[in-house]
Amino acid sequence: MLLVLLVTSTAACASTSANPLAGIKITPGEGSVWIMLFNPVPDLRPAYAIADWSERGRYVVDELHRVAKSAQADAQAQLDAAGIASVSYWAINGMSVEGPDALGRALGQLPGVAQVYAEPLHQVVTAPSLTPVAAPTAGTVPPSLTDLKVPEVWATGDRGAGVTVGFIDSGVDATHPALAPAYAGASSGGQPAAVDHDYHWFDATGECKDAPCDADGHGTHVAGIVVGNAVGDTPAIGVAPEARWIAARACKEGKGCTVRAILRAAQFMLAPTTRSGENPDPSRRPQVLNNSWELGNLDGSVDRLVKVWEAANIQPVFAAGNSGPACESVGDPSSTDAAMAVGAVDADGVALPSSGRGAGINGLVKPDVVARGESIVSTVPGGGWAAASGTSVAAPQVTGLVALALAAGASPDQADDLIMRTAHALPVDGCGSSGQPNNTTGWGFPDAPALVTASRKR
Repeated sequence: MLLVLLVTSTAACASTSANPLAGIKITPGEGSVWIMLFNPVPDLRPAYAIADWSERGRYVVDELHRVAKSAQADAQAQLDAAGIASVSYWAINGMSVEGPDALGRALGQLPGVAQVYAEPLHQVVTAPSLTPVAAPTAGTVPPSLTDLKVPEVWATGDRGAGVTVGFIDSGVDATHPALAPAYAGASSGGQPAAVDHDYHWFDATGECKDAPCDADGHGTHVAGIVVGNAVGDTPAIGVAPEARWIAARACKEGKGCTVRAILRAAQFMLAPTTRSGENPDPSRRPQVLNNSWELGNLDGSVDRLVKVWEAANIQPVFAAGNSGPACESVGDPSSTDAAMAVGAVDADGVALPSSGRGAGINGLVKPDVVARGESIVSTVPGGGWAAASGTSVAAPQVTGLVALALAAGASPDQADDLIMRTAHALPVDGCGSSGQPNNTTGWGFPDAPALVTASRKR
């Protein structure tokens, strides 16, 4: 579903003498969910000068809370006076409320409101299908890993140890034998009796709060591509199998992801909490965050999110979308500057017809890089395996490369630039650019050994 409504207003024009919400009738469950964005946007530039990981995360979270509390105070008072329930999202200085069109129009008159829109449905970039397959053969390395030269990096001892990867998706099956050892909530070896889901799992949909779940399978498949471990004779399939993972479920089976769920999941990634949402701890946030989903249109709330993750020193990686081959088909928010967008190519390095092309917003060259996106075998719920295609399976390969770069000494602030600068050029098919980078394959195909060597020099 595309963006339904966009209303802008200036805070200076908002009336504080009369409540614009007075007299509006709210019937629970009827009408639209309205997202409000407030001014100002927090100035997070000082965060980039903070070297300590924990201090930087805490500064960003504290500043976001401070600005949101101040900016939303007057509007919250008017909502309360009108008896209208609301939910505040500190990460974007925004709120959500539910009600009729008249409410949406009135919200733009509240003090400090800069933008109001009806919540669109954000769909996960699902692969065409998850095709069940047999477990990978003993003694073999998946072609996708060979293409990236990942085994050469493993031979040097770098398998992503010490790095935490985050997933916002349909969930993850934490009991899958290939994923359990890498779950940050598990003890060494992934023994179920020792699992602690606090700070490692969050369900923004409210359907499985107590433990990780994934009825859709998309998130489990994505996770295996990043951190899939060896299981008996089955080889490791993840780019960074010694990295640890945490996950936030924002998407329901067959129903996509609401903006509200994405916002709640995003806040968890900035400051992981207990499963009940208490005791946030920014020091537990991931260094790299995989997002194998796209939006129908870029909205202000998610655009703000990506920039906040960057300020908190979290590298966001996004699938470029499966709406190609038309130009300017790259998905949102991978079209933005702060997001690392990953397209998909075949075994010959030719962009898949479905892979999203650039340019991105303001003429940005997109995608940034590409990875193999055909018939990638990975984990699915229940301990099984499946093959899938598309940019959803290309993006987590690059997420895994970020983990390898971080383990080698790069910071999240540096990893995306290093991946692009060490990539190999690939064919171009137009879309207003040529050479490297270009709007079909970006900077090209990553080279894991070159990336890790560059990361060690930092």
